[in-house]
This record gives sequence, structure tokens and C-alpha cells, in this order.
Amino acid sequence: MRLCFLVGSVIKVSDVKFSYMDSRSNQSTEERARQTVTALNSIFLKHPNAKVYLIEGSLGLDMETLKRTGILEFCKYHNVEIVLLSSIDYATCVELNKHANKSYCEAILYKCFLDKFKSKLKEYDYVIKLSGRYSLTKNCKRATLKDTNAVYLKKIQNFKNEKKEPWAHLDILIPNQPLHDLMWTASFLLIFGKKRLDDFDSLLNTIIKLTIDNNACKDSWFNEKSTEEILQYWSWKNNINHKTIDWQILAYKGKDSGFWLF
Repeated sequence: MRLCFLVGSVIKVSDVKFSYMDSRSNQSTEERARQTVTALNSIFLKHPNAKVYLIEGSLGLDMETLKRTGILEFCKYHNVEIVLLSSIDYATCVELNKHANKSYCEAILYKCFLDKFKSKLKEYDYVIKLSGRYSLTKNCKRATLKDTNAVYLKKIQNFKNEKKEPWAHLDILIPNQPLHDLMWTASFLLIFGKKRLDDFDSLLNTIIKLTIDNNACKDSWFNEKSTEEILQYWSWKNNINHKTIDWQILAYKGKDSGFWLF
């Protein structure tokens, strides 16, 4: 079984704020780089023969930074190919660093990569999307993956809120979803069997279409159409009979906020 991980990352963030945050990140460039190395290391501890594409969306990220933070050294000993978005599509990289919607930025990063590398991804049995701030844990076993004609998602989460604010967006509600409950599937881990790569493309196109407007949902609590919500909507809308995967992921919150498992 051949596994390919796509690790999306922006180590050096821009000064343009996201619509729902006071800054684009509360972590320094060095801290984000260390998190990226941790994410990469977690992959090879579990899957030593995997292929990893590190898709880096920073502007002005120099090789000295990659060297100083240990990423280049790590990649010498593992099957990691660093893809600098600025080198393959500079205009998209600029857009990623100035747009206020995080979901849109993430989607165009992966879309740009997929447009250039899709033929190479067909060499693998499973393509696994893992965001750069997250790490695999001991239960992320390849034995769980048994169907190359499947899309694997994490289980649906349904968050209730006491204030009864409208969390769900009317244009992406799915059947039986209460307007005041947020129903979503974690988007930091998605797994596509080799026969389902077109679905990955479809998902990215849907996210881009729904989030390209910088001013969307300014007055909502969630403050943007999130990838997690759109993922649920897309799966239902297109009759994607996805399978639920129980892989548990570790996330570092940054600035002494601790960790959480999901």
C-alpha cells in the first residue's frame, strides 16, 4: 500500500488579518516551522515509507529560515518534497497571503498544487491531506484504509450553543441540521482513495466558490463559511458515500495554550 501525504503549510504568515482573528497567526515563524517538523516526523514514525509533499504557501520564505528551523535537514533523510507555491504560481501565492477568508486560502493552496501534480498522485493508493499544524498519533494505522474507492472523513461533530445564535449558514444547510447548531467534519485530515482524486478537486472548487467573497458572513458568529461546514454540505450535495475514520490527531494551540486531541 502506497501512501502520499499532502501537508499544507504557511510558515511565514503575512500581516493581513483573517476575518475572524486579530492576526493571521499567534505563532512566530520559528514556532510554526517547528510544528511543521513535528507534523512531518509524526508521519514517518507511523508510515516510514510514505511520500510527503510539503506545500508551502509563504511569501518571502528564504532557504536560511528552512535551514535554521531544521526543515531542510529533516528532508535530507526522509521522502519529503518541498513545493513552494510562490515558485509554481506566484499570483496564487500572493492571493493566499492577502485574502481574509482562511478556508479560501487553504483551498487555493491545495487546488494550485493539485492542478500541477495530480498525475503524480495517481501513483499512490491513498492521498492524505494533513494540515501542517497537526500531527498523527499512534492509532493512525494504515490497516484502517481498506478501500481505494473511498473518501475517508472524521466523524460528524454537532456543536450546540446556549445563546441560540445562528451558527449554520442558510446556503449550506444539510437536511435535518438545526439552524442554531454547528454541524461539521474536521477538515485537517481527509483521505482520498486513488479512484477518488476527482472528488478532492470537486471539494476544493466548492470551497473556493463559497468563500471567495471577502465580505461573506461578516455578521455571523462563525464569521466565515468554514471548510468543515462546507465539507459536510459538499459530501451530502454530491452523494459522496464517505467512510468514517477514527484516526486521532494532535494539535498544538500555540502560545502556551496547550494541546488538544481530535
